[in-house]
Order: sequence, then C-alpha cells, then structure tokens
Amino acid sequence: PASFWVLGVSAYVHIWNRLPTAPLPNTTPYAAWFKKKPDVSHFRVFGCAAYVYIQRDKRKSLQSHMEKCIFVGY
Repeated sequence: PASFWVLGVSAYVHIWNRLPTAPLPNTTPYAAWFKKKPDVSHFRVFGCAAYVYIQRDKRKSLQSHMEKCIFVGY
C-alpha cells in the first residue's frame, strides 16, 4: 500500500548505509561515521512475516502469546 512507502524508504536507507559504496572504498557509511563495523545479522526481507510476543499481562488466559504481523522496517 501507499502508506508503506515511508517505511520502505526508511528500511532501504538503513540497509544502504550498511553496504559498501563507491565514494568510500573498503568501508561503509555506517563504519565511517561510527568507527565500527555494522552488524547485519538483523537484516530481514521487507514485507516478510514477523511474529510479535504479547506479554502475559497484556493477553487473556488462553490467548496466543504471539501475533503474526508484517515486517515493515527497522
């Protein structure tokens, strides 16, 4: 949907800043700014299924402890 455009662009910029670019040979914008290598282990596909944990005090006794959602950004 059109409402996801801002989230999509934000996710794109998040990933782009953690990838090597031509103006910064052998490094990334993130590494140049923070002086450390970026952690990319949290990268996910935009729009993939995601599961959110619902805390015990926020759910009813027999309610599922997870809710299926859509990943839309970092």
